[in-house]
Amino acid sequence: MAGEKRKFLVIGKAKKPRCFKNVKTLLVDYEANKKAWMTSEIFEKVLRKWDSQLRGNKKKIILFIDNCPTRPQIQNLTNIKLAFLPPNTTSIIQPIDQGIIKTLKGHYRKLLVEKMVKDIEKSTIPFAVNFLDAIEMITTAWARVTPDTIKKCFSHAGFGKFSNLNTTDDDSGDELDNFPLARLSLEEATVTDWETYVNIGDQVITTDNLTNNEIIESVHKKRRMKIAI
Repeated sequence: MAGEKRKFLVIGKAKKPRCFKNVKTLLVDYEANKKAWMTSEIFEKVLRKWDSQLRGNKKKIILFIDNCPTRPQIQNLTNIKLAFLPPNTTSIIQPIDQGIIKTLKGHYRKLLVEKMVKDIEKSTIPFAVNFLDAIEMITTAWARVTPDTIKKCFSHAGFGKFSNLNTTDDDSGDELDNFPLARLSLEEATVTDWETYVNIGDQVITTDNLTNNEIIESVHKKRRMKIAI
């Protein structure tokens, strides 16, 4: 696969979580707001930073993104071309929805359960995961998503370059052989079905559905900022 994985953007509620104390370098980019949501401001900030990095590396990319209020058109990007997917097509033609997210979540949940089992077996430390633990696990999970998985998901989404790939051997699901979920269910867990467990949180809101007035105010705010500059 010609390309590279970018480190994750994590959005939390606290600007400086206590678990970040004495941490010099995070494995992810971090932003915060009171609802831990992706906003148009964060989206633009991240893309402008990325655009600058690409310009320095003399690279250009096309970015396929969902069509929603928190992903606005951004002017004057030099090395990123934004391609907005048609409304109501994300689940069909967005590659990350064809198995990349599911695979990532599978690896993350597996790491989480493994930590639970280890803590239970130690019998001395109650199971707990802080924000920094979660960041480390999501970074490890992302590293375990293979180039083959990514290419197959692009193929499922209809991207021509990968259309000749053999996609019948689907590795988007996590292997359960020797997986300790059954061991955990004997202790404290109430969920024993892997699909259910992996998909917990699918309906969690991560972006704000802006009203028309809020969208207009956001546009006016950006114009005022440009005038001030």
